[in-house]
Order: sequence, then C-alpha cells, then structure tokens
Amino acid sequence: MKTNTEKEMFEEIKRILDGEEGESKEDIEIKLALYVYIKLAKLKSCDERIYFGNKQEIARCIRESRRDSVEIDRAIRKRKLTCISLSHLYKKILNSIGIKCDVVQEDLRDAHLNNVITLKNGKKITADLQQDLYRIQAKMKPLFFGENEISKDKLTQMLIDIGYVDRKEDFRNHTLWKVKKRVEGLDLDEALKEMLESKETYEGMESVEASEAYKYYNAVRIQILGNERTYQFPCFLKDEEGRKIGYTFCIYADTGDYRKVMPYLYSKKRGRMIPTSLELLEEMEDEGLQLGKNKSSKKVRKLKKYMKQFEKNVQEER
Repeated sequence: MKTNTEKEMFEEIKRILDGEEGESKEDIEIKLALYVYIKLAKLKSCDERIYFGNKQEIARCIRESRRDSVEIDRAIRKRKLTCISLSHLYKKILNSIGIKCDVVQEDLRDAHLNNVITLKNGKKITADLQQDLYRIQAKMKPLFFGENEISKDKLTQMLIDIGYVDRKEDFRNHTLWKVKKRVEGLDLDEALKEMLESKETYEGMESVEASEAYKYYNAVRIQILGNERTYQFPCFLKDEEGRKIGYTFCIYADTGDYRKVMPYLYSKKRGRMIPTSLELLEEMEDEGLQLGKNKSSKKVRKLKKYMKQFEKNVQEER
C-alpha cells in the first residue's frame, strides 16, 4: 500500500476508535472492521484466471495464491488476489489493529475461503471480501459483511459514518433502479442498449479490473433485464503466437433477428461496455479475439450463428 494510503487509513482508524457520543465498544469494533473491509476492496481485485482461466491456469493461480497467503508481503504488493490470499490479508490487517479475525472454509466441498471476526464480547461477524469486491468498487451496498448478524439499517448507517457514501441514496443500487424504470416496455435490444450506455450504469467503473467488471455487469444485467435471452460470456485477447494477453467479455441480446443483434465488448481502457457489430467481431476474431472459453458454449454458438447469417446476407447482396 502506498504511503499516503497508509496515512489516510491510520487517521481514519484513529477517528473511528475515538467513537461518537454514546457509541458502544461493539459498534466501534464492527465499524473499524468494516472500514478496513471497504478500503481493502478498493485496493484489490480478483485474479481473472479464477473466472476466465482453464484448469491449468486456475491451478497455477491457486498455487501462487497459497504462497501469497503465507508470504503476506507478496499479497500486499499485488493488485490481483484470490479468496485465499485476500482472506489471509484481511485477517493480518485486523489482527494488527487488535481485532480477532480467522480464515475459514465454511463448505468442505468448496475450496472458497472467507473470514469470521470475533468481537471482544464474543459476538461473531462473517465477512466474505471476494464476494463483495465488485459491489464495493461499484459503490453498491455490500452484501457479505455481517450478512446475518447486522441489520440492513445499521449497516447502512455505519457505511455513512465511515464515509463510504454520504447518504443511502448514493448507493449505486438506487441509481440502477432509475435505469430499470427507463427500460420498462422497450424491446430487448433497445433495453440492453439503454442499460449499458446509461451513465448511471458505467460512471465510476473506469478503474475496475475485468473480473470485477464481469461480475458487476452480470448482476446488473440480471437485475434490470432478467436472465432470459440476454447472454454474457468471457473473451480473450491473443497475440500472434496464440498466447493470452488480455481479458474482456461480451454481452448481447438474443433477438432472434441477426439484423438487431448488437454485441457489446468490455473495454478496460474506457471502463465501460462498447457497442460493436457482427461484422466488427468477425474482424476482431481475425486479429486475435477469442469469443468464449470454448466454442461449444451455447451463448457463443448463438452469436456465431448470427455472424454467419450476416456474412451470408452480405455475400448475397454483392
């Protein structure tokens, strides 16, 4: 972490520890753990290989992450982590400021790790930072800090107290509701266009990595449009030797008519979804874009079908 960030955190931690008039020691402790949770989520991202990689890439990523969880200085220096290294880093920071925190594996069938915070009065608070990364980076309300232990109203007030938002209306959840109202009654292709090109959807997401952007847009897509007939899948950028050099993802509406299909690709540089076309996608494929993890994906096959229909129509018109 950079020096100015450490100084800022130290000053804010001191302010929280001083407490407000009538504030309980329990609330001060929870608020302090919440502040670190939010701050860490803004500094870190989930390694794309966990979401987009093949079996070999995922295995290599996990091995690196286990090393990061032991050699914690490595995790501090890295931007991209996994639940393994992220949960150990969160534990390390909280323990260093006097808050007991453990790393746990709640489901033995799932390798996912998260944290349990034990307050001085014995009360336990669950925290799953990886699950909340995209929500915090999008300034949405976190869902996995004290999920079953802290009331929604209390969590909202604490988030205001630590400066995450100034008021509850500032959560992006509120602005996305406006977008949802605007797309009601529109055809699916027009609704997707309105959703992805609305400032309420993409503003403030410019510095988000592909993994968090992928989860964010997937959640927004389902929340606003539902899961029916809108598709999202990961894509890769490759060099001339076929090596992966970048990650992105595609979203499109399955209108049933290739003339109305407008695919969108995520641009890390511009921090938003960019409208393309079936013709442009074909050109990008020739330049090293791979659509989907594999060609057998139903989502990819449907889009490729529309691309072939478009190409056939172009040839018939010549």
